[in-house]
Amino acid sequence: MKMKFLISTILFITSIEISEVCGSCHRGEEPVCCKSRDMSCAVSQGLRIDRRYGECFCDESCLQSLDCCEDYTHVCKPSDCQVSDWSHWSGCSVLCGIGYSERQRFRQKLSENGGVDCPPLIQRRGCYAGYCETNELMSNGIAMILPSQFGKARLKNNKIGPYRRKERHPSHCVYVTITSVHRNCVNVRKQQWTEMIRKDMMVCVECQTPAMMDTMSHCKGEGSPGSTTLWSAIGTMGCRGSWQQESVNQTCTCDTGYDFIFV
Repeated sequence: MKMKFLISTILFITSIEISEVCGSCHRGEEPVCCKSRDMSCAVSQGLRIDRRYGECFCDESCLQSLDCCEDYTHVCKPSDCQVSDWSHWSGCSVLCGIGYSERQRFRQKLSENGGVDCPPLIQRRGCYAGYCETNELMSNGIAMILPSQFGKARLKNNKIGPYRRKERHPSHCVYVTITSVHRNCVNVRKQQWTEMIRKDMMVCVECQTPAMMDTMSHCKGEGSPGSTTLWSAIGTMGCRGSWQQESVNQTCTCDTGYDFIFV
């Protein structure tokens, strides 16, 4: 009997010592699990998950600072964010030209105790709408461009041969300011003509007869004064951007040193 009493006493004392050494996220029978970083959520002194002894915490940020009480992941089980299914895609954001459509999903439950955060709730994709009035098409179309030297050969070919076109309207110059340039316009491995295009520079783009849209004396993507339209460089991989029209000079050819043609 004395031996059994001695053994039970030793086990009881040992359990008290272990509970004092091991930090715990329990206060009595109740678990303690705090949100975010909460300095008041220091539960006890004891072993932490970084295997050090000291003040341990039971808040969500303790996993980053590694000062959680040793039983944190067992008491405060992580719970991932939950979201709904995707909605249907919306209509295009514009009636004419390039815009975007989007779909959404909704947060149903926030993550807790270091669970996985919520994924993006909105997705967008490009779209093209064709409900264009004549003047809208001029502003919203994408301009396809080449260096101005290609224009000389095109005008020459336009005047000879069985498929020559009549000069409906003389060429005119469109002066634009580059507002954005994609990084693909600069190819460090291979020199290409688009490397000269820089944001905020003003360039001249010549609208020649072969590039003019049917029944109109304008080129696609030419825009209107103050409007911003898109451009794309032919013969390059992904070189594109946007510009803003500054002015138009009728009956002229570009000769500024930074010249292009509409295609």
